[in-house]
Amino acid sequence: MWPRHHMEANHSPTERHMDPEESRREKRRHERYFMQFPVSIVFENGQTLQGISHDVSLAGLFVHARPTLDMEETTNGEGTIQMGKDRYTFKCRVARRNAAGFGISIVRNNPILGFAITNHIFNQISTCRLI
Repeated sequence: MWPRHHMEANHSPTERHMDPEESRREKRRHERYFMQFPVSIVFENGQTLQGISHDVSLAGLFVHARPTLDMEETTNGEGTIQMGKDRYTFKCRVARRNAAGFGISIVRNNPILGFAITNHIFNQISTCRLI
């Protein structure tokens, strides 16, 4: 389990070029990790989003889902992420939307969810075999 930018093709730790994705990543407060978990979000307007997490950090996640919902940025909701047999809820807001799904910001610090994400990352890294 490595941060997403380490999985990109032609990435060299000594060579840093700034493409638009890299520029946006530089503004983020937390590293994002590739994690796939079922996610469900009920928004304040009553619509429900169900999909699979992709890039996950302590401050947000991207949810792969059909963007058929008429959802505007800044729409608030309550999300649930299923990590193995454990389920975590969090307050959230739509940060962006594109053809692949929704960028979701976690709007309130949720230490239990943060611990679960950190624990999952640690467990994945510690089980990787180095060649």
